Amino acid sequence: MAQKRVRLDVNDPNTHHGWGVELAKDGRHEHAIEAFDRAIALDPDHAESHAQRGAALAALQRYEDALAAYDRALEIEAGDAATLGRRAIALAGLNRGLAALRSMDQALKLEPDDPENRSTYASLLLILGRYDDALAAADAALALRPDHAATLYDRACALSQLERPAEALADLDRAFAIDFGAFGFAEVDNDLANLRRDDEQGPKFRALVARCKRDREAAADESKDESGDGAGVG
Repeated sequence: MAQKRVRLDVNDPNTHHGWGVELAKDGRHEHAIEAFDRAIALDPDHAESHAQRGAALAALQRYEDALAAYDRALEIEAGDAATLGRRAIALAGLNRGLAALRSMDQALKLEPDDPENRSTYASLLLILGRYDDALAAADAALALRPDHAATLYDRACALSQLERPAEALADLDRAFAIDFGAFGFAEVDNDLANLRRDDEQGPKFRALVARCKRDREAAADESKDESGDGAGVG
């Protein structure tokens, strides 16, 4: 649908922004950045495009560039809690732990009961290696939004690091059922190393990933049969 909108109105920054969001969801972060760049070229003050561009850059571990994108978004819309939270993740990626916690604290003060902020806080604590705290933060986030795949994934990572592999696998099963496509890196994620090498749960993890891959490929084939191949957006 985003593809069709971009073709219909290439002069609307929101259509490029929407396409970028769809590309990012599919893990195509380089292409998402290009889409957000087109949106920003049309509207340099499109704060959400700057923020989403930062998220795509962070996904590619380009944390300096991500931080610059978040800072630009905050120049346009100061006090945006979601952007402050994402900014904290970029700072953590740059090993600036105290600055990351300060940015996250700002976000939580602005919107203490926002489930996205609580989820980001759990991610931040996981990155900082505070696994018990990350688990508690993930539980708080899931109390607000029980079926949030990213939080379930982060909770699984914390449990794996705490050497609780059976519980970690149960959370991964739930996360993958909601959005397996978002976690293609699970097979190499260092936070899941304890789970992968566990004698009992490791084989179950590999079987779960294999099943999810088969299901996703079958769904993609079915979608192609229903809609036919579409041309990409340049």
